[in-house]
Amino acid sequence: MESESEITRLLAEAVADPSKRSVFYEKLLSVRVILIGQVPKFPFYTLQNKSWQIDASGSATELRILRLKRNGKVQIPFFTSFEELRDIPIENEKLTLISSRQFFQLTQSMGEPELGAVLNLASAVGKDFSPEEIRALAHGMIPAQDEVGKKNLGDQTITLSMPAERHVSLENALIHYARTQTGEQTDEVTIQQMWLGLTSFGDPSITPHLLLVLELDGALGPKLLEDLGRISSHLIHPDQVLDIVKLRKDSEFSKAIEQGILESFYRRLDA
Repeated sequence: MESESEITRLLAEAVADPSKRSVFYEKLLSVRVILIGQVPKFPFYTLQNKSWQIDASGSATELRILRLKRNGKVQIPFFTSFEELRDIPIENEKLTLISSRQFFQLTQSMGEPELGAVLNLASAVGKDFSPEEIRALAHGMIPAQDEVGKKNLGDQTITLSMPAERHVSLENALIHYARTQTGEQTDEVTIQQMWLGLTSFGDPSITPHLLLVLELDGALGPKLLEDLGRISSHLIHPDQVLDIVKLRKDSEFSKAIEQGILESFYRRLDA
């Protein structure tokens, strides 16, 4: 986790200069973070001989992560390094290492609109994340900011389109996965239909993101996100961001589909 000191530096700069917040958010989306507790299908760490090591007993079967109530709000604490946990009594706890994007997607998937998060709890340089920020970051977007630092996702200008060139290898790999998936593999969720698009932002400094929209018969859980992320990581450029979202009624994605802006590349035969 070589980026934790840079994250801390960028956060401190963003606090002092709001114009630098987007740089902090972009860097945060590129690193892994630590949760206190266990996430299904992810290996966990335990304290062994005074150092945190992967536990050989396997991965968790159910979600158990620490949640705190601070200032009347429920938050999930997450950390950029094991060093940031040094002042917190967690000797008997289990820790999970997860990409920041997967963490925000996991938080979003819990279905609790007011659930927040806090970065590097008890650190001299930490940050609270509002539900609006989590929603944006879960989509791989940079939260919009006004003079007090709080705008919702709807204030950010985005444009949806088809990629200039089809990602045939990625589409074929996703189709194969969808056709061969089982309930045990994907938390009892079946992929009904898929669309691949491109999200462009009003800020030209932000590189457009690939967008995978899924029609599901259940929740977009951590196992499905993990599998899709693993498949796509080998088939797109390392610097390319792929946002994975569940299709929801009356969302900007469903409207783009209705208008023919996004075209489906997979539909389940019995859907």
